[in-house]
Amino acid sequence: MRDCENYESCLVYELEKLELSVQKQVVLPVVYKELQLPNAYRIDLLVNDQVVVELKP
Repeated sequence: MRDCENYESCLVYELEKLELSVQKQVVLPVVYKELQLPNAYRIDLLVNDQVVVELKP
């Protein structure tokens, strides 16, 4: 397990203890004019469907 993955697991644990909703590795599609990229981006954590958290190694 990479350090970033360990940190992610610990952060998710702490956020969930605060009764926050946390989704991990959420796929975010990108649409640019006619071009659709369904798996263009992956969000590390999405908290309460409002806050994007990007973890850096």
